[in-house]
Amino acid sequence: MALNKIAWYRLRASVLYFIDNSRGFGSRERFESGHLWKNLQK
Repeated sequence: MALNKIAWYRLRASVLYFIDNSRGFGSRERFESGHLWKNLQK
């Protein structure tokens, strides 16, 4: 299988910033790891 030949990586960021330039240049929203994990489990 082709997927077995891929080197997989996992990133564990404590803080992520989502940047949305459609709302204004440099408009960003901060998400901390605890809040992200709770939202992903819903």
